[in-house]
This record gives sequence, structure tokens and C-alpha cells, in this order.
Amino acid sequence: RWVYVPKDELDRVIKEGSGDVYGYVNQNTNMCRLRFDVDAANNLVIRDIANRGILVSLVTQEGLDVELYQKWLTQSEKAVN
Repeated sequence: RWVYVPKDELDRVIKEGSGDVYGYVNQNTNMCRLRFDVDAANNLVIRDIANRGILVSLVTQEGLDVELYQKWLTQSEKAVN
């Protein structure tokens, strides 16, 4: 899944440490409320309707560093297996 939120709103919730932002989820054209928060490990998360934290990753035009991607891929594969 991916979400799109305005940069100024994302900046605000990061500075405040939590908050609600209206944005788009996947290809849906309807805006919905997204609750941003910081989990116990200090990771930025979006809370779902059951209040579970879903990790957030920011996307830029430059893309992801290949070494960092490989590290994350290895860790995620270990978690699944």
C-alpha cells in the first residue's frame, strides 16, 4: 500500500510527534483520515482502525540506496521465514 499526503501536513505531524492528516490511499480518489504516530521503538507509523502501527517509509525522486535496500530485504526475508 501507499499513501499520498501533502508535505506541509507530513512536516506538521513529524514535528508534533503525532496527528491526523487527510490523504489518499493507493489509487482511491477519496481522501481519508490517516493517524500518524511514533511507536515504542521511535518509528514513524500510521495507525490502522484497530490501532496497530504500520511502519512508514518516505519516497523521494532519488530512490533508495541499493545497499540499504539489500539490508532491509534480508531482514524482511528473515522475519518471514
